[in-house]
Amino acid sequence: MAAPQPNQIQGFPDGKIYYLFRKTLTKSDLARGLILVGNAIRFLSNTNQQIRRSMLEGLHTTLYTPHCNRQVRLKQSDFGREFYRLGRQGWVEIASHNGLVEGLQIDCWAVMSEQEDHMTLLIQLVDSETDDEDQAVRNVDTEGSKDDVDAERNEDIERDDN
Repeated sequence: MAAPQPNQIQGFPDGKIYYLFRKTLTKSDLARGLILVGNAIRFLSNTNQQIRRSMLEGLHTTLYTPHCNRQVRLKQSDFGREFYRLGRQGWVEIASHNGLVEGLQIDCWAVMSEQEDHMTLLIQLVDSETDDEDQAVRNVDTEGSKDDVDAERNEDIERDDN
């Protein structure tokens, strides 16, 4: 089956679109910053060296959603297990503007520029009209909840989520 498409989002930059994951939002995602799961880990680990280096410090990028777009900081962390998180700043506003709450499902994509030197992110609620067609990608990552637990456990180590 085909991956879901960002059919609710307009005005994002041209480029190649990569489907990253579907995730049920957790309390931790909303309070501390969205943890990216599924294909996002493999995809982000294989981006060009400039982008990977920037993610170690916190890559500033734009996150597009159906109701707004904001600058967010995407940071790579590695505490025995590599993971990526959107910082609270920007993400909290996006969640509020889009009515995102615990238990809702979202889809996430990355858009890479033609030169692959710039990346933006797209997030929308799972489209209930096409959800039956997308059943094959529903649970891209079965370890999503473990990622949240690991990240919360490491909160004392990583205080810089902004």
